[in-house]
Amino acid sequence: MNKIILALCTALAFTILVSNYSESIQADLAHNMVRFHVVANSDSPEDQALKHSIRDKIIGAMKDLFDESENIDATKETINKNIPKIKAIAEEEIKKWGKNYDVKVTLGVYPFPTKVYGDVTLPAGNYEALRVVIGEG
Repeated sequence: MNKIILALCTALAFTILVSNYSESIQADLAHNMVRFHVVANSDSPEDQALKHSIRDKIIGAMKDLFDESENIDATKETINKNIPKIKAIAEEEIKKWGKNYDVKVTLGVYPFPTKVYGDVTLPAGNYEALRVVIGEG
């Protein structure tokens, strides 16, 4: 019986250790990144599709510039220098879709819910983010 209790305690301790390590890694990652958030004009299927299209266009156009960033400060500098370009990409895509929405592009700190990206979970909290708001957002 003592061996079973010892095994259970060891397993519990190991689980807590791994969980704490994982949370530490994820928290460190969260403080060393800039998130990207595109906000649609509405929840309609068409506006959601437009949001995804704009997201993909911006990622495609900016990927090489962000790949060159060596740290979060360089990434923020790249974003600030390219806000007019990012806005123009979004506006062009909106016109292609036959819409007349305004676009606001900002770099700031915004609240995010918990989000899972494959094996990485970013806990809920305030994050530095590039935010593109379409229309009424």
